[in-house]
This record gives sequence, structure tokens and C-alpha cells, in this order.
Amino acid sequence: QEWGYLVEKGSIKDEFSPHIKYCILELLSFLESEMPDEERFQVMKKILFVAASETDEERKKHIPHAYMKIVKQLSSEEILIMNAIFNILKNKPDKIDNLKNTNKGRSNIFPDEWLNLMALESGLNHKELVVIQEQKLIDKKLISPRDQRGETILINNNFRLTSLGLGIWEYINKYDKL
Repeated sequence: QEWGYLVEKGSIKDEFSPHIKYCILELLSFLESEMPDEERFQVMKKILFVAASETDEERKKHIPHAYMKIVKQLSSEEILIMNAIFNILKNKPDKIDNLKNTNKGRSNIFPDEWLNLMALESGLNHKELVVIQEQKLIDKKLISPRDQRGETILINNNFRLTSLGLGIWEYINKYDKL
């Protein structure tokens, strides 16, 4: 129903390039193979719809399929944390400044401060739930690691998002403009 509406509106094309077919197959295999959760389904659907809205030149790229495969591996909690990081980065820069001010304006902050903010902003409510997911996001190269001793977190220009993490979430957020 949503696909038909966006085709009618002219936001997406009702044609399937090979890369869009791969995205559709990833989404279908996700729906068939496991207990689909709403967060992952919504993000995967957004990737598919954004891919379908792209120009012919953009549609030849493998990026949407690569993003789809990564998102398919994320848990709901990881998605909630990534959404929170991206939302703070794009819409609440004052929260980043407040974190830096807790450590005298330095870019390195104590992990508990970041964890507490992520617990609050993601809706997970417990920093321990964020800790469980943090290393998984680091291992997937979506957020930057802590320092070598694990004592501080560097708040970079992307609020811990790596270029891959930022790229995926910027791509997903193109959906809102369709």
C-alpha cells in the first residue's frame, strides 16, 4: 500500500534494478527466516524505499544492498541506540555540548555520561542495556570505540558514529523526504 502511494506520488519508480531486487530479497528473507521485529523491519523498509527513489545512476551502486545486509544483523536495541545517536547529532547538539561541559569542555568524556544519555534518549532506560549493545556496535564498525583503557569516550564531530554508521543513518533518513 505504501509502495503504491509513493509510486503514484512520483517519489519512487515502479522498476526494479538488480540492486533493488537484492534489497527486496534481503527484506523477504528477513521476514521469512526469523521473528521480525518492528524496528529492524522499519529501517530495512526505509532502505528499500530510498533505493527505489534514486536516479538510474544511483541505482547502479551496491550501497543500499550493503546497508540492508548490515541493518539485517542489528538488534532492536542496537537500532534504538543508533537512532538516538543520530537524533542527538542532528537535532539536539546542546546535549553534546552538555556532555562536553561535564568534563570541562574536553572532547573526551566518561563512559557513564554517554551511557546514561543513550539509555534516556533511546528509551532503553538502563545504562546496562546500552553497555550490552555498545561493543556490538563497535564490532560492526558503526560507532567509535572507547580509548585504549576504556576510561573515556572521544566525542568526535559525528558523536561517535563512524562514517559507515553516519552513512547508513543519513541514507535511512532520506525516507522522510519522499
